Amino acid sequence: MKGLTKNIQLNLQLGGTLNAPWGSERAGFTNTGKINRSDWGLIWNTLLDTGGLMVGEEVTISCEIELSNAGQKVLTMELKPRVDKLLVM
Repeated sequence: MKGLTKNIQLNLQLGGTLNAPWGSERAGFTNTGKINRSDWGLIWNTLLDTGGLMVGEEVTISCEIELSNAGQKVLTMELKPRVDKLLVM
């Protein structure tokens, strides 16, 4: 994967927003998706004694994200509380 750049799509879902007691605004997100190892040149694998493969082809990506404006209005966003696509480069 080193030196290899690809565009992937991940599902970004807004968990909610709140105004914290100390003045900052916060938003929480969940970001999930799947990639195939072979798309990134990762082809190593080995057979188990039971005949199956040690490493699966599909990799699940999952992130929990919290954003805060630290009490300053630096960014205004309009978000839909539905799953949208996020392009990671």
